[in-house]
Amino acid sequence: MQLSDCNYKFGGTVVLAYPDVTRLAGYRAAVGLWIHLLTRGGSSNICTAKFDSVAAVEETVQALGAPELNSTSEFVVFGTPASLPQVTFCFVNGMPAAEHVPVLVDQIVGVLEAHGVERLVVPAAADIGGIRESDRLWAVHSTGSGLLQQQQQRLASMEIQPLPEGAYTNDVFLSTLDNIGSVSGIKDVCILVHGDKRPSGSGYRQTVTFGSEFIDESDASLVLYLGNALAAVAASGAVGEPPVRAELVTRTRLNADSIARALPAFG
Repeated sequence: MQLSDCNYKFGGTVVLAYPDVTRLAGYRAAVGLWIHLLTRGGSSNICTAKFDSVAAVEETVQALGAPELNSTSEFVVFGTPASLPQVTFCFVNGMPAAEHVPVLVDQIVGVLEAHGVERLVVPAAADIGGIRESDRLWAVHSTGSGLLQQQQQRLASMEIQPLPEGAYTNDVFLSTLDNIGSVSGIKDVCILVHGDKRPSGSGYRQTVTFGSEFIDESDASLVLYLGNALAAVAASGAVGEPPVRAELVTRTRLNADSIARALPAFG
């Protein structure tokens, strides 16, 4: 993966937002936090990245409330808000076919390692199987450090429990990230994953606007709940009030016949 600006400065903490397969809840939560931080003043520092050895994307996402994140040429965008320079956001705006996702994840983690990132926080919603009470917010820790202890205290105060053993999901990106994160040089990898039984909307239509066209009663509340947890963990309480809305995001599936392949998850 090649950055458009080789001198781009990363914060010690990175929020990784990718198109989770149900309601894009993690991505939308990250966009909500991003917009919230921009409203506190100051400009943002944007950098894009080019895929290496990855086939053309099969679906794209676009944050309707944050046009600066919607690169027309590259599908990975890094952004650091001036109001919180210690946190960098990585928005994955394009996903290749499932068989190419592990290469993409490996490239992203490699870039973060090379730039000295110490902590990675990933919000997501996924259909989790193999456990009871799957419809709740869990924490998955791939690595351990002093930073992890601080996170555990915050998570405990929010009643977020570690994901039990035996859990699995068919979200290829999430599964691969957990496996690669556990052996990476990043000191602390924390995945905030909310159980979500809702089917993938983009599997039914070529274009879906999450939060507008394809919505149910739990949509906004789930995204905001995940966003509040993300703000508390990633920004270490420095953001003040949490995100106040569930941002609208459009997913466009360029290959309507593509289906994510199931892989074991969480170690």
